Amino acid sequence: MNPSIGKSKSISDDLEPTRARAFHATLGGEDRQFVRGSALPAFWHQLYFWEATPAGELGPDGHAMSGDFIPDFGLDQRMWAGGRLKVVQHLRLGAVAERTSTIESISEKPGRSGRLVFVTVRHEFRQGGKPALVEHRELVYRNAGRLPAPRMSGLTPEFRRVISFDPVLLFRYSALTFNAHRIHYDADYCRDVAGYPGLVVHGPLLASLLVDEAESCLKQLHEFEYRAVAPTYCGEKVEICRMEIEGALKLWIQGVDGDLRMSAMANGSGR
Repeated sequence: MNPSIGKSKSISDDLEPTRARAFHATLGGEDRQFVRGSALPAFWHQLYFWEATPAGELGPDGHAMSGDFIPDFGLDQRMWAGGRLKVVQHLRLGAVAERTSTIESISEKPGRSGRLVFVTVRHEFRQGGKPALVEHRELVYRNAGRLPAPRMSGLTPEFRRVISFDPVLLFRYSALTFNAHRIHYDADYCRDVAGYPGLVVHGPLLASLLVDEAESCLKQLHEFEYRAVAPTYCGEKVEICRMEIEGALKLWIQGVDGDLRMSAMANGSGR
């Protein structure tokens, strides 16, 4: 067993409302107030719990260099592969919360571009001494290479809306999450080093949009699980889709031609 499995660390943060208001403004949603005591939408904890890595400890891709918490696998690309979220209760703005992160599993398998290493990190969030959220985040480490082949969703949504992402939105989300990964703002790096045709939309930003869609339909979101299938790029139009399947919400993001980018399932109470 890898000696890093079971390794833990904790960080606390004051969930000040300004950052939530800034993200709401970035998305351009309907008028909504975020003040002290307001519930933080379920996936918006990504805006908090920054780990401000000194500039000298960043790798060439802008991420913190591996080898401290997560070991160095000798691979130069890091991406979100998916995850799941359990909501015990919403975090509240204007109060301190704690996140404890534990490496739960590390596995390796071959891919079309070479080695793939999958790391699952469990994040447990508490506020006021009580559990709030449990998030499992799956990261994939790989070398630059062939991108996944398009896969069609094959589904007919009950609801869909079109959205696109511009460089300003990607920059603001990177700033709000203190994410210096160059694939989100450095077009030359994307093309010449990482092998992408353009700026890549953040995986957690896409997941946030799907969670927000689920919360707009459910009185109380209990569980959300998602899987990244293919990248979404700055400037292209994609569709946020949903349908009900056996009492649960099926959600996904697809290109306008139906090619799947991210898929998700959500469970909760009430409609």
